[in-house]
Amino acid sequence: RYLDPKNSWHEDNEDLGADYSMHETALLNIILGLGTTATIFFFRGFKESGYFCNQDIRNSVHDFAVTVAVVVWAVIANVGFPDIEVPGLNVPDKFEPTFACCDSSCTTFWPDDCEDMTKPWGTRDWFADFGDVNGKTWVPFMAAGPALLSYILFYLDNGITWHLIYNPGNNLQHGESYNWDLFLNGLCNMVNGFLGLPWLVATTVPCIVHLNNLAEKDKDGNIIQVQETRLTYFFSHLLVGLSLLFLNALKQIPLPVLLGVFLFMGLSSMPGIQFWNRFLLFFQQPSKFPEKPFTKYVETKRIHFYTIFQIVFFLGVFFVQNTASIAIAFPFMTLLCIPARLFLAPRIFEGWELCLLDGYDEDIDEWVSAKEESLRPIQEDGSVEQDSVTERPTEMSGRDAEENV
Repeated sequence: RYLDPKNSWHEDNEDLGADYSMHETALLNIILGLGTTATIFFFRGFKESGYFCNQDIRNSVHDFAVTVAVVVWAVIANVGFPDIEVPGLNVPDKFEPTFACCDSSCTTFWPDDCEDMTKPWGTRDWFADFGDVNGKTWVPFMAAGPALLSYILFYLDNGITWHLIYNPGNNLQHGESYNWDLFLNGLCNMVNGFLGLPWLVATTVPCIVHLNNLAEKDKDGNIIQVQETRLTYFFSHLLVGLSLLFLNALKQIPLPVLLGVFLFMGLSSMPGIQFWNRFLLFFQQPSKFPEKPFTKYVETKRIHFYTIFQIVFFLGVFFVQNTASIAIAFPFMTLLCIPARLFLAPRIFEGWELCLLDGYDEDIDEWVSAKEESLRPIQEDGSVEQDSVTERPTEMSGRDAEENV
């Protein structure tokens, strides 16, 4: 949104006058963000290429693609365009609470509430004072409603991530840990509350990227096995903690570069999302559809109808989230997608259609096996001919397969 004149970054730099150009800043920010994304994809492409002398070097280039891209574009921004204002990370000079107080009561924020003061009185205490409601005893009760919505969003965010990661198609072997994971998240969020910090929630896209980086896949992109280890998460979060020792270096990283990394994470995870793959079918010739169970047995118009069904709810959630006056209802809107899938979708689609379009891999495999079994020719003695090959059916008998399952 750097092309928007009302962007907060542009408004904060209006006092620079002729020395600041919104269009120069916007153009450079876009180049930095998209350049970072393109560079990451470029370096990650070396893994399957024939360049360099051995596979170990190609793997290293692939694994450190994000780091190299961030360094390259941070150098370009700071060395190549030092005179153009670019937003950076809002990093404090030292490790301390960032709420600057106007006086000892610490109920007002410097400099917004005391512009006449040249420097703040100090910062707030590390631990939040739960007894200080600024004389408004009704606040905790009024905050209960929004807090419930936040909890719903927190639970849904974690639940969606769990089910995506523990999908049977990912071939994970260590088992599920939903309750333990939820307990640890709740414990960490309780500590965050004492410190007045934001809640800790599951990061869906980074989790999927992390899973894909540890996975061994076949030529079709299907996961064969995953190197299941806690060491990658341990060392990555340890490095995050150690970054506190390099606050001055972090200030040199432009914010658009990090946004480019986030864009890469989103784009790299999209090929594995069936909703996105079905959306692309709108623009493809039906005879050229990829060979999937739902493209083989479900009518094309029914596939598109289900995709439109999902798009309607996606647009509803997007609209609520990006409308400031009703954005607080975003968690509730997300929650409505669950009863829509459980109760509304079965009234519109057949059970076997939902199984193929939105089911687990093992359920789909079971349905397909039953379907193929029902299509085998019956011999005179009543047995099923095992070695016969049947043509792809032009008319579907999905209800028969569903009954067999």
